[in-house]
Amino acid sequence: MDRLLQLPFIYRGVPPPRDITRARVHPSIDTIAAGAFAGCENLTDVEVHEGVRKIELNAFNGCKSLTGLNFQRITIIETQAFAFCTSIRRIRMPAIITIGQFAFTRCRNLTDVEIGAGLATIEQGAFIGCTSLRRLRLGSATNIRQYAFRDCEYLTEFIAPLELDRIEHLAFGGCNRLVHIRIPQNERLFDPYYNAFDRCQRLASAELVGDIHETVSKLGLPSWQNAMNDKIDSINELLPHPEHKTMTLFIWLQHVQVDIDYYKLEHNNLLKESMSLLELALWKIKLDEMEKSMPEVPTTKKAKIDRQGRRKQRKTMRAQCRLDCNATVVIENVLPFLYKFKDV
Repeated sequence: MDRLLQLPFIYRGVPPPRDITRARVHPSIDTIAAGAFAGCENLTDVEVHEGVRKIELNAFNGCKSLTGLNFQRITIIETQAFAFCTSIRRIRMPAIITIGQFAFTRCRNLTDVEIGAGLATIEQGAFIGCTSLRRLRLGSATNIRQYAFRDCEYLTEFIAPLELDRIEHLAFGGCNRLVHIRIPQNERLFDPYYNAFDRCQRLASAELVGDIHETVSKLGLPSWQNAMNDKIDSINELLPHPEHKTMTLFIWLQHVQVDIDYYKLEHNNLLKESMSLLELALWKIKLDEMEKSMPEVPTTKKAKIDRQGRRKQRKTMRAQCRLDCNATVVIENVLPFLYKFKDV
């Protein structure tokens, strides 16, 4: 009897006895059904084969002794699938595309989460109350819904993926050890009327990620580059003081966007002016060379007729000269310090 108790329960889609300690998913199963292991408080280990793709709602809810699971090939985790699994410490989900609402709520000993590049949305309350969470790596995500990481008290830094488009109300509320965030330049990232960083009193610095720094480095005048860098850095002087961190971040992102749009317009105007002046200068040099090469016409009656023909010829040559002066080639190749700023 004792030996039978030590053997893992083979899961074939039928819920197990609640007192099991180990389980193995049968190769014929690709989905762990809703509530399959819910309330199995003594379950410590589940062997999951690579064919399992989906874990339905409440599948492991309340399995407080479960220490981990092989998430490598899992693509869908539904609502509250691992809620209150207080012994799970690390989660690595490279293939995940869906994490349901409150999927890992109150996993109090979870310290490390890594999510792959296929996930679009972290749903409401997905990691709420994971009070020991220290390390969070998001390969991608366009939306972080409300309460997603609320009360993750040991989270000190958040690095957002470049694709992130929205952080909703109280997404990081109560993360009172959060001190630094890295976010993309996106003026729609926050709603000013919702407080994504409520009770994040220690949040004191922010940094922009993405191609904005390359854009600033390509602005045509050093004074413009310095002004933009000062504007980007200004958040680190503003953020430590206000209580409403989210509003401060929202206003800062708006100002950064307005300024970069202005300097990009000024840059492009300067570039067009510089290229036009250069083309005119090259045209004049070509004209001067042409004038010097043309022989003088003597002042005779016959020469008067010749001069009229020469004027027509000169007018035609001037038009052709502008086409033949190779200004475009010079701008693109001889003067790369101008041309490299073309796409700012």
